[in-house]
Amino acid sequence: IMLYLHGGLNSEKEVARRIISFKQVCLDNNIYPVHIMWETDFWTSLKNNLFDLFTGDDRASADWLSKLRDATLEIKDRTFELTASRPGTMLWDEMKENAQLASKKAVYEGDKKRAIITLADKGCAAWSKLDSTDKSKWEIHIVAHSAGSIFITYALETLLEIGIPVKSVQFLAPAISIELFKARFFPLIKQDDNLRPTIYALSDKGERDDDV
Repeated sequence: IMLYLHGGLNSEKEVARRIISFKQVCLDNNIYPVHIMWETDFWTSLKNNLFDLFTGDDRASADWLSKLRDATLEIKDRTFELTASRPGTMLWDEMKENAQLASKKAVYEGDKKRAIITLADKGCAAWSKLDSTDKSKWEIHIVAHSAGSIFITYALETLLEIGIPVKSVQFLAPAISIELFKARFFPLIKQDDNLRPTIYALSDKGERDDDV
C-alpha cells in the first residue's frame, strides 16, 4: 500500500488529476495507492483566513485589511504570498492547521470522524480479517510531498495503531520544520528505524533554476 500525502497550494482538481495519473502504473506494479485529499489550494486557504478574521480571536485592523485589498490587485500566477509577508504566513499557518486537525481524535459535526481516524478504523477492520499468511504480504510505504510531511507527522501515530508494518517513509522536498520533526517524528524513529525518512530535494542550483 502506498499512502500518498500531497503538498500545499493544490486545488481539488489538481490533486484528482495526480491521483488518476498514479493509479494504473501503481496497480501494474502491485502497489495499491491510497491518497488523502486535503484542501490546501491558494484561494481556499485565503478564503478561510479572511473568514477567520471576522469569526476568530485574531481580528485584523481596518488598516491591514486596506493593505490586503491593495495587495490583492497585484496578484499574478498565485504569487500573492510573495507580495506581503503576513498574508503568506497566514496561508501557510492555515495549511499547517488543516494538517494537524485532520489527525485529531476529536469528533466534529455529530459523530463524523477525522479523515485519518476513519482510514485507521477501516484499516484495522480489514487487517483483523486476514490470516497470518495474508498479513505477511501487507506493508505500507508512505510518500509525503512538501506540506504533506507535516500532515503525516501528525497522522503517523494514529496510522501505526493499525498494526500494518510501515516499511518506508519518503519525503519529497519536505516542508516540515526541524522543531516539529524532533518533537513528533523523531521519537517514533527511535522505536522503528523503518520510519527514518528518505529525503528527496532539488539541489540549490536546481531550486534556483526551477520556474513556477
